[in-house]
Amino acid sequence: MGRRKKWAERMDARFPEGTLARLDAVLRPKEARTDFIYEAVEREIGRRDGEPSGAKAASIPIEDLNTENAGKD
Repeated sequence: MGRRKKWAERMDARFPEGTLARLDAVLRPKEARTDFIYEAVEREIGRRDGEPSGAKAASIPIEDLNTENAGKD
């Protein structure tokens, strides 16, 4: 019997230019990008699971997450 996979599901993601450099700048010593992203996703899922019914649909539009649009209101 082989060992159980830690990461059974895979997803490729694209980020705005500069995002990975910002991520690398805040990583802890010996912390992998994968671990950082996994923890961030788990934290966000937990946060959204605790939202009142209907609040999940009122999330931030993806275009507002683009750093090029920041502060252009």
